[in-house]
Amino acid sequence: MLHNTTQHNTTQHNTTQHVDYLSQRLFVNGLKKSLLIFKGLVDSFCILAFLKEGADFA
Repeated sequence: MLHNTTQHNTTQHNTTQHVDYLSQRLFVNGLKKSLLIFKGLVDSFCILAFLKEGADFA
């Protein structure tokens, strides 16, 4: 079945698209923040492990 675009209520469609876009951006920003936090945690964990290894080795 072909989707008739003219039947579509454009104002409603545009609003939902806009809301989707906004929530997507918020989601992406949140994801980036969590990834940065996660990366920071991994980095500090690696440093701690490295220091511990060094202490054990010395």
